Amino acid sequence: MHPFPYDDIHAEGELANEIQQQQEQLIRERQTKRAKAQQQEAASKDPEMPLVGNWVKEGHQNYVLMYNMLTGIRIAVRSNPTVKFSYPMMLIL
Repeated sequence: MHPFPYDDIHAEGELANEIQQQQEQLIRERQTKRAKAQQQEAASKDPEMPLVGNWVKEGHQNYVLMYNMLTGIRIAVRSNPTVKFSYPMMLIL
């Protein structure tokens, strides 16, 4: 007795069709994934964008907060508290 209620030829053809559909779906997913990776790589090479975070310049809503935080860190870690800074602070958020 055969375990399937239909003939072997029909089952083989249906199985081959299903395998081909899954293969085509995998190919589409891989192409989509590669395209997204290429777009992200191209976007990351933009020299205008900072590598991490956003620039916080004067006028930004968090400028004062970031300025105070960086000033506090500099004061906390420097060895001589009477030395003045000879360079401007850069704020990156």
